[in-house]
Amino acid sequence: MTIAERNHLVVAHLPEVRKIAYWMRRKLPKGVDVEDLVQVGTIGLMRATERFDPAKKTKFSTYSARRVIGAILDYLRDINWQPRLSKRRGEVPPCVGRLPFFVAKGEELDLVDESVNDPSFEIEQQDELDWMTRSLDSAGKQMVIRHFVDGLTMKEVGRELDYSESRVSQRLAEFRETSIAR
Repeated sequence: MTIAERNHLVVAHLPEVRKIAYWMRRKLPKGVDVEDLVQVGTIGLMRATERFDPAKKTKFSTYSARRVIGAILDYLRDINWQPRLSKRRGEVPPCVGRLPFFVAKGEELDLVDESVNDPSFEIEQQDELDWMTRSLDSAGKQMVIRHFVDGLTMKEVGRELDYSESRVSQRLAEFRETSIAR
């Protein structure tokens, strides 16, 4: 395939990249910029033109869509600092409900001015928590928040929300399973 043919394919399929990026953005936290996804998707599209083999009798749009989605997923994995293994186990990221290490150490050494609050940090925490609990009902969200954010035991959560400890355990296990699937 010549360079002119590749360029034509890239230009013709750019709207598809934008659609894919906006489609994927719906499922992500608010902090992810859609233009970054479009840019990464465009790079994936250019790589797809290089690797596309018309002899395999596959439509280019089908092939390129997979490559664009793959490029965007790779980018999202790269910017996510949480290890995949902890996601599979359903562990809540350490930043949810806790201060970052350096802030906690600063408070311990009395170096942090408590009168200064970082609203962007609080918004990020809330966005992450909302994203993680988006599929839960209100009782499930309360269980997750009380257990993982507030640090209550399952027994304490059950007592507070009027559920048995075993039911709280079941609901938290369901939450872990759905978190792993995402």
